[in-house]
Amino acid sequence: MLRLLKEIEEHSRNLPDDIQQEVLDFIKFKEQKIQKNKEVEIEISLLSQKSLSQWESEEEDEAWKSYQ
Repeated sequence: MLRLLKEIEEHSRNLPDDIQQEVLDFIKFKEQKIQKNKEVEIEISLLSQKSLSQWESEEEDEAWKSYQ
């Protein structure tokens, strides 16, 4: 990964300032997208956990007993 960062830095140095800014904006955009995806995954996980916990009751076990 360090090699990749060095390569990005080398190529970036040769770009005009406005293009460097675009590259930085893109990197920040990708960071935000990754963070948002993580938040969505956490939310889905929590919702799944909550819905599955509703199945852990004697009433549910009794209701599904005839289907086993």
